Amino acid sequence: MRLFYFFGEKIYGLIKKKRGEYFIKKQSGSDMKSLYPGRNTAEKLKDYYVKKIAYTLCILTAGGIFSILASVKAYTEHAITGERYIARNDYGKGEKELDVTADYGNGIEEQVSLRIGERRYTDQELQTLYEKAKEEVLRSIFAEGERADHVRSDLHLPDLIEGFPFEIRWESGDYATVDYDGTLHNAELSEEGKVVNLCASFQYFEFKREYVFPVHILPPVLSGKEIRRQELERSMAENEAKSIYEKEYKLPEQIGGKSVQWKEKKENNAGIILIIASTAAALIYCVKDYDLHKQVLAKQEEMFECYPEVINRLVLYVGAGMTVRNAWRKIAREQTKQKGSGGKKGYIYQEMLFTCYEIDSGTSEQEAYERFGRRCGIQQYIKLATLLVQNMQKGNSTMLQQLKEEAEIAFAQRMDRARKKGEEAGTKLLMPMMILFGMVLILIMIPAFGTFGG
Repeated sequence: MRLFYFFGEKIYGLIKKKRGEYFIKKQSGSDMKSLYPGRNTAEKLKDYYVKKIAYTLCILTAGGIFSILASVKAYTEHAITGERYIARNDYGKGEKELDVTADYGNGIEEQVSLRIGERRYTDQELQTLYEKAKEEVLRSIFAEGERADHVRSDLHLPDLIEGFPFEIRWESGDYATVDYDGTLHNAELSEEGKVVNLCASFQYFEFKREYVFPVHILPPVLSGKEIRRQELERSMAENEAKSIYEKEYKLPEQIGGKSVQWKEKKENNAGIILIIASTAAALIYCVKDYDLHKQVLAKQEEMFECYPEVINRLVLYVGAGMTVRNAWRKIAREQTKQKGSGGKKGYIYQEMLFTCYEIDSGTSEQEAYERFGRRCGIQQYIKLATLLVQNMQKGNSTMLQQLKEEAEIAFAQRMDRARKKGEEAGTKLLMPMMILFGMVLILIMIPAFGTFGG
């Protein structure tokens, strides 16, 4: 990401120099100043925009690379070779689907969708595979420790054997004893058992062979064994074209007596990828401003909730004989150390501590309180700052009483706000409750209508 941050910084400097008034939003500057009071707002704003630009460049670059790769893939992979040959999928790989266009010349074209089957085995190859498949079947159908002349457990009659192309259909000489899926009904057999002939029919398109072998079924050692059933899979696809046994499917040279040239239908997703990447980059760029303003709103919400606590502490300390300045400093330092408690950031105490730093650096106490009210930008804190400044100008005789009255007002406002939040929460829960009520009605009414219909 360092490279993107480097270019992001260059782009930010260039745009700010030429069109800064259009590029940098006033709201972002105001939000940054509110989030980081007393710090270099210009540097923070620069870091914020450089980061936004870097992420945007990263997404656009990734989208461009994938777009180029998709375009290269679309125009470098060719299914048609030698102008009219298409390689088939190898044995067992399934058929191939391909869209091609027949070019008759003179601007006449016709598109056709091909379904080219996989390459098939020859009869000689199938006969060799069939002999091996018989041996594999005899090894796989019996449970561990059993053999053809000693069978007590259900047989595993596979419809496919891994490594062989055949579909296998099974027939039993006695379905009352050996079912079609290999389930044994041997609970009533005597100890002598019963011999049943099984027929395995191997099929691969036109190739068909039947293999019949006897199995000696004996009564089960344990009764009540669960019956396992397997379903036969569907048969393989139908015959295809004349060149089904060849390695390649040959496209016709003529159609309707006219010469045909073949070309593929290219699927290029480069444009879609580029559009998606650009849209994502634009959304991220815009959402960053929304997140920044959301942080400011969260800060204001927390500061409003902390107001009763601040005013009550001031009443406590001033009433105990402390000066406003010392009480202010004590509240700021104590609460800043505990700002992580309760999931709060302690924004208001950071603002109060910053006011202490201003006073220590030489700013008059009255001016520091006025700046505090302006930075907070919330009516309650502006009122508090005004109250402190007025009492410093006129004297502190009635300050404690005024602070107590303000504490009562703050408590009432907090209760009113809590009640409103509770009402809003109830309103938000109304829709889910209606949905649940509708579902309950449906669950009740469907059986009722079914009863009436019966």
